[in-house]
Amino acid sequence: MNAISMQPLLTAPDYLIGPFYSMVDNPNFSARTQEAKLLVGVTGQGKTHYTATNFTPYLFDKHDMDLVVYTYPQKEILDTGEWFQGLTATKTPGTQLVFGNARQAMDYLKAGVKVIFLTTHRGFVVEPTGKELIKYLKKSSKNFAIWVDEAHSWMISDLANYKKGTGNNISVYEATLFTALQELSVKTPYIFGLTATPNREAKGVITPIGDMKLSVINDFPPKELLISSTSWLSSTSFYDPKSPNAEWEMWDLVEAAVIKLYNDYFKTGIKKTMMVSVGNEGCRSGLDSDFVKSQLLRIIDNNALAARNERTIAVMTSNKQKTGTFSYNRPKAATDDDENSIKEKLIDQEDALRFVIVKQKGRMGMNVSTLGSLVYLKTPDRKDDLGPFTESPIQIMGRLVRFNTGIDKDEFVEKYGYDLTKYVRILGRKQKSDLVIANSIDMVLPKTDMWVEASDTFAKIYVSSVQQAKSWMRSL
Repeated sequence: MNAISMQPLLTAPDYLIGPFYSMVDNPNFSARTQEAKLLVGVTGQGKTHYTATNFTPYLFDKHDMDLVVYTYPQKEILDTGEWFQGLTATKTPGTQLVFGNARQAMDYLKAGVKVIFLTTHRGFVVEPTGKELIKYLKKSSKNFAIWVDEAHSWMISDLANYKKGTGNNISVYEATLFTALQELSVKTPYIFGLTATPNREAKGVITPIGDMKLSVINDFPPKELLISSTSWLSSTSFYDPKSPNAEWEMWDLVEAAVIKLYNDYFKTGIKKTMMVSVGNEGCRSGLDSDFVKSQLLRIIDNNALAARNERTIAVMTSNKQKTGTFSYNRPKAATDDDENSIKEKLIDQEDALRFVIVKQKGRMGMNVSTLGSLVYLKTPDRKDDLGPFTESPIQIMGRLVRFNTGIDKDEFVEKYGYDLTKYVRILGRKQKSDLVIANSIDMVLPKTDMWVEASDTFAKIYVSSVQQAKSWMRSL
């Protein structure tokens, strides 16, 4: 990774803030065109938060921006509150915040009004009005910056690099986002990306095809600096999909994980939830959403963990007819819950919903603080001569990193900030023990090279262990 050298810093956000300001305020920064600069950081470090509330206001106030574009892969991952905070923070009067309407953003710019434009990747580089905005920026003298969230996705430079970069073999890939940024990067050095999992082009393992290079401009913080703002890893169990008894071993581990999820709640009174990733309908393993749902409902009922009329399981897929919540009594009668409603029920400490089965979901947009357990029931092993592709597994595991105290997030942040330190200091021994249980992560994963290496990296870089958390608590 082509990161700048840094002296040890005091807080995890310093590993984002210091490199960013040092870079953009460098007298030679204006020469760094045809380059996308990536900030890397783990979940909970505040990549998007600081982009919205610090970096973007700074670009307007100190670098005379006319436009800052923040583009993201899915609507579900956008936290509008952070961007309203950023709008309040800027000292540049009259700045307008525009959501998804490229035409409105252009009208404001043509009228001399400064704009923060929030849009999806598709809205920016695929939709006609987004393309018009790009064309306008290439011709105008407006000073603009672009932030690309989840910059590992949509950012492979060319079809020829797609399999080398992601491990996936596809026949059609137009690199629309990379191409648009490449064209705009000729005019401006202010092209930035945010990601927890830089891809191989960003790491310099393979060379991007084209005229724009990718550079990682910071380092990951030592994980101990994040121990107060993340959950903690408790256990990782593997089932061997090649074992003669693979199915029995897998379901034994799943049943144990389900029972532990409820037992953790019974001990602490703090709800935890589980994400279960399954295959497509008709997959060779048979582990599709319908079958896994029936098995989970059976496990819950056999162990008398919930009442039969409680809707304990949600299914979240691209098929809206299958998306909804289910009970043992009504295993095929879905509610009309959409993805947002399901997430709200997972977070709600009083709701019976404990499990969400996901198909082609779960890598992004699953900002659910109660998630403390992951069961992965697919067995891909994408790798090549350069090694396993670990970015996607780490993204999925990263959904479990947000801390869980059982207290509403807004209420907690208002009292203690987005940090557990002040909260832990007021807890008694039993309450600390409960927090360790509630804020811990358990995973059941396939024993493939891809998942084994990804889980090792996750444990080394992204999360602290329960044992480390206990030691940290004793030090306060």
